[in-house]
Amino acid sequence: MVDRRRDIQGLRAVAVLLVVAYHSGLPVPGGFIGVDIFFVISGFVITRLLLRETDRTGHIDLRRFYARRVRRLLPALALLIVVVLPIAAVIQSPLGSMQVAARTAAAAALFVSNAVLFLEPSGYFAAPAAMNPFLHTWSLAVEEQFYLIFPATMALAAYVAARRRASRLVVTFSLLLALSVLSLLLAIYLTASDGLPFHAHNAAFSFYSSPTRAWEFGVGALIALGESRIRRWDTRVALPIAALGAAGVTWGAVAISAADPFPGIDALVPVLGVGLLIIAGTVPSRQPVGWWLSSAPMQWIGDLSYSWYLWHWPLIVFANNLLGAEHRWLVPCVGVLSLLPAWLSKRYVEDPIRTGRKLADLRAPRLAAVSVGVAVFVSAVTFGAAQIATPEIRDARAQRAAHLDVGRGCVGNMPDAEKTRLDCLWPQGADVDSRSVVLVGDSNAGQFAEALVPAATQQNRSMLLATNAACPFVELVLDPSPPGCTDFVQRWTSALADVRPGLVVIASASSDYFLADQHVRFRLPDTQEWITDDAGKGRLWQLGMAAVLQKLSGARVPVVVVRTLPHFVNWDLYKCPGYEVWLSPIRCGRSEALAEVQRQQNTAAAAEQRAAQGLVGVSTIDLGPLVCPDGVCRTNIDSRWVARDGGHITVGEAQRLQPEFARLIAERARP
Repeated sequence: MVDRRRDIQGLRAVAVLLVVAYHSGLPVPGGFIGVDIFFVISGFVITRLLLRETDRTGHIDLRRFYARRVRRLLPALALLIVVVLPIAAVIQSPLGSMQVAARTAAAAALFVSNAVLFLEPSGYFAAPAAMNPFLHTWSLAVEEQFYLIFPATMALAAYVAARRRASRLVVTFSLLLALSVLSLLLAIYLTASDGLPFHAHNAAFSFYSSPTRAWEFGVGALIALGESRIRRWDTRVALPIAALGAAGVTWGAVAISAADPFPGIDALVPVLGVGLLIIAGTVPSRQPVGWWLSSAPMQWIGDLSYSWYLWHWPLIVFANNLLGAEHRWLVPCVGVLSLLPAWLSKRYVEDPIRTGRKLADLRAPRLAAVSVGVAVFVSAVTFGAAQIATPEIRDARAQRAAHLDVGRGCVGNMPDAEKTRLDCLWPQGADVDSRSVVLVGDSNAGQFAEALVPAATQQNRSMLLATNAACPFVELVLDPSPPGCTDFVQRWTSALADVRPGLVVIASASSDYFLADQHVRFRLPDTQEWITDDAGKGRLWQLGMAAVLQKLSGARVPVVVVRTLPHFVNWDLYKCPGYEVWLSPIRCGRSEALAEVQRQQNTAAAAEQRAAQGLVGVSTIDLGPLVCPDGVCRTNIDSRWVARDGGHITVGEAQRLQPEFARLIAERARP
């Protein structure tokens, strides 16, 4: 039996507290590093366990090892799936989010949810992902994949050491160090590979995959291999090591955010910080950080860490589904209340199966088969129920159809990318010349693709799409924003000034970046001063837009800036509760006065108007009255959906704007 380290249990408490705080919307921008802390701890604990077993018996009993993992992880996870999915069937929408939940739940039971989530079109930090009650299970999949591979790695090292008559510890340490360095380099490369082919997939793979997370387990494993030596260190080094480790974890929690490339170089600081805290706890001494980690409250939370991690996220997702924006302050309360089902799960499921006399005798293969079988069965039933569709539901599902820029893979492509010329240019493979029309901006530009492509090609002009989600076409640095956004804007601006097309259409969800609940801050590319107030952001938006427009105007490129269409803030048919959708999807619709919506959007619109003023060949256009007839903006007109979500129009509505864009091209493009 490996001696129990109280400081390790305290670190588990730190990890789960950070994750719950982050998911609850508390001001801990890097709280997601709690998962990385769990990975380091797992590497340390599992290596320690396997080393002690090898020292005691001379080999690793793989059957016993995997049986312990099954008892520890699967029953509690299966219970979560069985309880949460029926609730999701009522609360979540059968228009998509319910299916995603069921699909992810089945994958979670098989410990491959990280692969399934990697294949989803939205990333971990995107809005659709925030509606998936099983999103957090990706980390459990990574852990289990580590548990599958790691004992074999240890056995391989022992075999090599025996063949070469070398020290088992030295060979194991060398092998794990080499693999960890390779994993870290892969993570850094993929995370930072903006602008390279398939870079968006690279970043997602780096976030979700086991190979790019293995180095974090490796840090813990390497410390475990050196534990006996660390115990002989001078006790006076424990305090400064602990302080440095605590500083690293704290920095990660407050300085890293969803906008930062992760896990890359930034992940080194908190991961090494956790490693230092483990080292400090290994040195036999009493120091304040170790005392705090070993305190009774931290032990209690640490004991509940797995269950709390499982239960907190689904309850937060459901709370976000049901609570309006004005009641979001209750979400942290829900995070705390999730301790109750976590405690019940541990008390009546986890502990009896792991240590109880009756249930402990259940064979692991049978327990695994029952747990996985029940979870997958409930997932399949839920998925099947979500597929049931009335004509109204089928119409509502159709409104989720992706726009051309997404469908053709044109999001985030750079000017010199081969894919840009082959898939994002109409006619395919044509050249961009002095009569071409180019659409640039964020996803609010992409929503006009179905109108602009036929409008341009029918006038014998080639049409190019260049969009980047959540990346407005202004020369500003936004936080948060997708990696490489500033580079995307600057490179496309330069390319367009060089090529001088017949017309550039710029569209962005400008007003969204001013919304208080988005917490977006601005700065100019050549300064480090962040601006957060509306008036200051308005001034910077004008400067950032003017920087783009002046370069294009100076190159004699005609430009039209499209005012942001009226948005329905915090509305999404995808979020509409299942019980409403089953009755009738149109019950989920919304309407607002055009004048009121445009008043709310005026800061950004006025800044763009000022930026365009006086520039040759630059004009603005307001399509609001076209999509909001009679001065009223509606998400739907009976069963015809106008809004795809709160910030975009549907493909059908875009097609209805084709005559307006045809007129725009005829009047304002270079002949």
